[in-house]
Amino acid sequence: MKRFVSVLLITAVLFSFNIFSFKASASSNLYGAGKVATSSTVLNVRSSPSSTSAIKGKLNRNAYVTLISKTNNFWYVRYGESLYGYCHGDYIDVISTDVKTVKTTQGRLRVRATASLSSTVKDYLSSGATVTVLSREGAFSKILYNGLKTGYVHSDYLRGTSSSNVN
Repeated sequence: MKRFVSVLLITAVLFSFNIFSFKASASSNLYGAGKVATSSTVLNVRSSPSSTSAIKGKLNRNAYVTLISKTNNFWYVRYGESLYGYCHGDYIDVISTDVKTVKTTQGRLRVRATASLSSTVKDYLSSGATVTVLSREGAFSKILYNGLKTGYVHSDYLRGTSSSNVN
């Protein structure tokens, strides 16, 4: 019992000094956008930050990914709807760190195919969604959202920036 209390006390002290760190969710700890830059056609997505870990998926050259964090030269990426894994940093080009939050007062924000109010609506984003701005065209921003989707939104509905740290 004495040993259990000692371990519990030490653990509490370590937590109070933030010795342990935990991986935050993609929406709260987002670095930006990356693009697959391989000389071959595909990049392996792995289950952990190691070249020998299991392959979870593959990404085509020039595919966009959402960069979340970096560990030992491996990016932790979102590469689809609820799809996460690790890609070697040598094969990912960081193309934007301009992270914004969608802010609407009513309804959802329309994601359009081109930078025009008359353009086809491809998707919708809820207020509070996190996106990465890839470029700007007039009043519109080309964004990366949901891991690898791109589209255009009116820039008036994007707020703030996220500060990010890369190891």
